[in-house]
Amino acid sequence: MSQTIYRKYRPQTFADVTGQEHIKRTIQNQLKHGKVAHAYLFTGSRGVGKTTTARLLAKTVNCEQWHSEVLTKDPSMLLSFEPCNVCAACREITAGSFLDVYEMDAASNTGVDHVRENIIEHVRFTPVHGRYKVYIIDEVHMLSPSAFNALLKTLEEPPAHVLFILATTEIHKVPATIISRCQRFDFRRLTADETVARLQILCAEEQVKVAEEVLRQIARQTEGCERDAESMLGQLLALGEQEIGFDEASLVLPITPTQISLDFLDALVRGDVSGAIGLLNSSLEEGIEISSFLDETVLLLRTALLGLLGGGLERFQTTFDEETAGRVMTLGKTWNTARLSQAIERFLDARRTSKMDVIPQLSTELAVIDLCSTIPPAAVKEEISISKPPKKSDDLHPPSPLVAENISLNTSASSEPVVFGDIPVIDVEEVRKKWPEVFQKIQECNASLPLIVRSGDLVGVEGNTVELRFAYSLHAETVNRDKNRRLIEEILKKVLGKTMYIRAVHTQESTALEGDDAVSTLLREFGGQAI
Repeated sequence: MSQTIYRKYRPQTFADVTGQEHIKRTIQNQLKHGKVAHAYLFTGSRGVGKTTTARLLAKTVNCEQWHSEVLTKDPSMLLSFEPCNVCAACREITAGSFLDVYEMDAASNTGVDHVRENIIEHVRFTPVHGRYKVYIIDEVHMLSPSAFNALLKTLEEPPAHVLFILATTEIHKVPATIISRCQRFDFRRLTADETVARLQILCAEEQVKVAEEVLRQIARQTEGCERDAESMLGQLLALGEQEIGFDEASLVLPITPTQISLDFLDALVRGDVSGAIGLLNSSLEEGIEISSFLDETVLLLRTALLGLLGGGLERFQTTFDEETAGRVMTLGKTWNTARLSQAIERFLDARRTSKMDVIPQLSTELAVIDLCSTIPPAAVKEEISISKPPKKSDDLHPPSPLVAENISLNTSASSEPVVFGDIPVIDVEEVRKKWPEVFQKIQECNASLPLIVRSGDLVGVEGNTVELRFAYSLHAETVNRDKNRRLIEEILKKVLGKTMYIRAVHTQESTALEGDDAVSTLLREFGGQAI
């Protein structure tokens, strides 16, 4: 049976390890000066080289040629501090048959009995063949508390011929007493460029040409996990093609072409609902998974958001090519941060519900309609204050013709709906008559929200916006949350038969008092003030 790619091309020298330069340099300097520690703790996310580095360290300290008198006469070899991979010890460690290197999976051997039988009772014996007995404990955080306690003393003062290498993906689960007795090395995720470079080396070894766009897509999806990236490459190579482009890759991998997601977002920016939904459905018809499509879309939106916050174009050139990075930055400049955040929220919600929907893309289509139903913030001025109604005057002039104007909001409140004009599209009394029905339907959908809505006052209708006033700012903020606001607006549309928006405001008690005619008269007569 053939080996998987990541096992077939597992690094056999420190130079072959991708990234982790800070760790390789430190360990090789320790080897150079003969200051190998008695215990190491390797931590980091999965698939970044912890176990591979542990095996390389075990191989190097037991390499026969590295310790021989012949090797010390060659200064060039002394500077590399790499295993020779030629001697019997190196070959046996590579094959996993060297008697002095013990690998234990703590996830399968969690109890104290395993630690006592396999480690504690054997450390006192000298190595059979090599210079060191090396114990590699993978997923060490899975050991039980009693197993950690049993290991503690041995780990603190092991015999001179014993070397411990612990590896974990969850460092927070390892007791502090264990961590303090080890030299800790934190493995980082690979960058996109490092992942692509590694995959290109493997493609050259396999004599297969894979498009760089495909390799970068793999690098983005695997998020710095080298093992996952090599596994995905193995799936591509299984196609048996000498040249693999995006069309071939999409047959076996759940990846979405970045250009399709960018075209989809361009349609959203233009407010082109039919164009965006058409691109979505055509992508699904071509075999792209809805989850993959949304993952790529959210990644682009996140990148645009971070760029808008000050990342700059150069920040994304390692993940995207220059043309794609430019389009992403243009998207960030077209939409503001609130709009981008809203889009990310809606698509994340759509991804969560897509598995439960009868039609997988339905939630995404509704999100598109919702995002395109309001004027893009880029088309609205950032700061337009809503003017107060004019004071009463004795000189009454004939009213001028009313012209509908866009009333936009401050950027800090961009989540509120855009209101068109001041002329109510529906009489406030009609809304009051239907309000009990609205309240009942809210109660059917959300058990707690009606308690807050009930505390508000329905004060009027401006344009297509119903205004509620609350005595407490917390209540107004709760109603204005996107999820709650959308629920109330959908119910208003069903009950009133018109597209209506909701706006919750907080009215200070002092403001309400000062606006009352009776209170104003008292204040004027007696010279007091409302507090």
